[in-house]
Amino acid sequence: MLVHYICRVCGMPLATTRAADSFDPRLGLSALTAAERASVLSFQGDSVTVNTYCDTCAAVLTPTNPSGHSH
Repeated sequence: MLVHYICRVCGMPLATTRAADSFDPRLGLSALTAAERASVLSFQGDSVTVNTYCDTCAAVLTPTNPSGHSH
């Protein structure tokens, strides 16, 4: 199974790796709750996309500015 990591904000591909399945303990995805998995994982055929944040978007998005827009 291919696991693709992309930024959920800007769409930039971050990494692609291989895993036996989405519950491979090395991925850390098995620690997610069902709601978290539904929010961050997308399955297509024999691959899964993990929607995460790139460093640039993570630096802009903060708890006090969740949209990333300047005021």
